[in-house]
Amino acid sequence: MNTFHSAGGTPPPQGHTGLYHFAILYPNQRELAKAVKRVLEHGHTFTGTQDSGLSESVFLRDPDGNGLELYNDRPREQWTDEHGKPFFSVPRTFDSRDPLDELDST
Repeated sequence: MNTFHSAGGTPPPQGHTGLYHFAILYPNQRELAKAVKRVLEHGHTFTGTQDSGLSESVFLRDPDGNGLELYNDRPREQWTDEHGKPFFSVPRTFDSRDPLDELDST
């Protein structure tokens, strides 16, 4: 991504077209935890979190106001119930520091 043509520009107003967010998939929970740690160490904050049952996500904004999602999927064998039906739970939030527990457990 670059800002060559929009340097100094303002993000579109809420409710208008534009980038909603950009998602980065991490290969496992440990790698997501390392990314969360780096973000926090650099003084940034998260705008939200979500656990859908299939994946865990943390959300933040870049300096231009674009939304960023950092997430990891749970192992595929956890994506379905005992009958083979996709497992979706009501999305819940969690403390953005919770993924750091993964770094303490190894």
